[in-house]
Order: sequence, then C-alpha cells, then structure tokens
Amino acid sequence: MLLLGLTTTHPVLTLICFALAMGALGMCEGPSWTTAVELGGRRGGTAAAVMNTGGNAGGLLAPVVTPQLSLYFGWQAGMGLAGLVALLGAVLWLGIARARPDGKSAIEE
Repeated sequence: MLLLGLTTTHPVLTLICFALAMGALGMCEGPSWTTAVELGGRRGGTAAAVMNTGGNAGGLLAPVVTPQLSLYFGWQAGMGLAGLVALLGAVLWLGIARARPDGKSAIEE
C-alpha cells in the first residue's frame, strides 16, 4: 500500500494508501511484543526492552533523516526509506523459529 501511495498522484488516494499501510504495520506490533517476550523466556522483559530500545532509536533518527533525504531526493524517497525499513523487518521475521515441545528450535533440526 505504501508503494501504491508513493506512485499515485491523487491526494485522497495517497492518503488512503498511507493509512492502510500504517494500519497493516500497526497490526504487527502486538505479535512483535509477544514474540520478544516469548523468545526471551525467563528474560522476556529484557528481550522486550532491547526491542523497545531499537524502536526508540529508529524513532529518534526518523525525524532527522527523513526530511534531509526528502530535501535532496523528494518526499517519495523519504517515505520509501521507511518502507524499506519495514520490509527489512518483515524479512528478518522469517529467521525467527518457534521452539518445539522438546525444547529444540526448528532451526536446530
């Protein structure tokens, strides 16, 4: 939806696409927190804290990097970078393996 919003020239369609993209991203937040706590086991709170720190680091950089990138390359580049970061997160998610009942990870097979 973000890509469609970046390529359309109709302002209302752009807004709708961006809103749907943010909604889809927001739906991933709950499972992300649950996964961090679950994978952390006894140190689930620490795992969630590390994830929270990473999110805050991105939140700190975004308002600085996005306008600078947009100034030189256009607003689509700034928003496109945000989309690439989200896509990278989705790709990294594929490396997460659930533990089997015998305690071994699916990766250990």
